[in-house]
Amino acid sequence: MDNPTIVVVNGSADEGYWAVYYLLKTGRFRVRTTVRRLESSRAERLRQLDFDGRRCEVVKAATENEAELSEAFDGARGIYGTTVYNIYAKKYRHENPEELAQGHALIAAARACSTLEHFVWQTMTRFDRPPADVGVEAPIHFRTKWDLEEDVKQAGLPWTFLRQPAYMRQVAFGMQFKNRLVYPYPPDTRLAFVAEEDLGKFVAAIFMNRDAHLNKAINGVSEVLTPVELAARAHALNPDFSPKYRKATWIENAFFDYVIVGLKPAFRYPAQINKNLMAGNCFAMHADDKASCERLIAPLRLSTLEDFLRERFAGD
Repeated sequence: MDNPTIVVVNGSADEGYWAVYYLLKTGRFRVRTTVRRLESSRAERLRQLDFDGRRCEVVKAATENEAELSEAFDGARGIYGTTVYNIYAKKYRHENPEELAQGHALIAAARACSTLEHFVWQTMTRFDRPPADVGVEAPIHFRTKWDLEEDVKQAGLPWTFLRQPAYMRQVAFGMQFKNRLVYPYPPDTRLAFVAEEDLGKFVAAIFMNRDAHLNKAINGVSEVLTPVELAARAHALNPDFSPKYRKATWIENAFFDYVIVGLKPAFRYPAQINKNLMAGNCFAMHADDKASCERLIAPLRLSTLEDFLRERFAGD
């Protein structure tokens, strides 16, 4: 029997690239991936992937274009779907219509795919409590993806939800002060991060064991730790980095919210996340989720905080 075709939407994104990488590496799938511009360097990066002659097919499809997606999904047995929030938009729109349009087109095209057996949808982590219950706003792209989860179910797609926390690279938000970790959160706040490469590992593992993951949500996480633990691990790698975590002052936090974020109208979600964490409303991800992810991708290993920090310190 021929290997089934898996389509990776937005292969030009880092998690898309790594999904293509690890799907090809299994040797069990034919892989097709969509990009907006076939001539881009990121499309070329995908074309350069080669595992003993196994390469991916790179096709043009804008994620909000249902017709292009339908063509890309032709004959697919599996689809890994993602949408992208536009942080460069000229104004903040609470309804997030651009990302919703991507999700609606993607779901409609997937529903029209007669060969589809598995739809893996990348979405966002929940919080310990609904943000409204603690009097704060849910981050814009979180709530959009949560709404799209319901649309996926209502469409009758054979789904698995891959829920992610912050990207590992976003640890850098707390490293704006040289050699000191500063966040606006209490020191015992539970933080969760995932490396884009690990998302690719999760996707490949999910497609390799469809029946075990069908109609389930998976918390995809690489690290779960507190700011105090993060600072200590950074110090262990770089003695110049302070082992002591410092909570940001209200002035520093206001500067971040109203100057750094305020200069980019659509770039409001970091402040929305901060307000949840400052209220003690942490990402609903725990050490048990990390252990589950380790089992999911074995014998591969999860990326670590140290992997990110080594690159970070090497560039300083």
